[in-house]
Amino acid sequence: MKDLPDTPTVGPNDPLPEDGMSAEDGMAFDALDRLLASDRIMVREGFADGIMACLPEPRWQPARRMPWLIAAILVVALGVVGSLVVGSDAGARSALGTVAAMGDLFVSSLVAGAGFLAASWSSLGSFARQSFSTSPSSFVALGIAVLALNVLLFRVVRRRAAVAVTRQSKE
Repeated sequence: MKDLPDTPTVGPNDPLPEDGMSAEDGMAFDALDRLLASDRIMVREGFADGIMACLPEPRWQPARRMPWLIAAILVVALGVVGSLVVGSDAGARSALGTVAAMGDLFVSSLVAGAGFLAASWSSLGSFARQSFSTSPSSFVALGIAVLALNVLLFRVVRRRAAVAVTRQSKE
């Protein structure tokens, strides 16, 4: 077996050796490059933008920005009502208080959601611990339930795929 040399013979930026290519092959490749360049179709400017404008809006992207506008209007309305209730000289203070109250509401809902998530995971963990530690029959029942859920999932996915194929064939 022959030992490999310590220094590389070809570097990463060096051109590859053309041992197997003849002059005819090189000329054929050059002719092919020229032919491909001459048959190139020029695309008009704005073609991709026109195609994207004709596509329908995706379902996950909201069609209108109305919910944000409604929320902003409610915040402004609460600030105005707060300034009217407290007095005209404390208008700026009450608007900031309204924004702070909305922030507190957001933080409270976030903390409540995190607590609900922790409680849910805790109950799922205790259910799994009880299912795995009691008897083999409960372990088998859990396995059958998991398989049933998988079958249900596959049936739903297959039904949606069949509906999509039917819609495409009608168009």
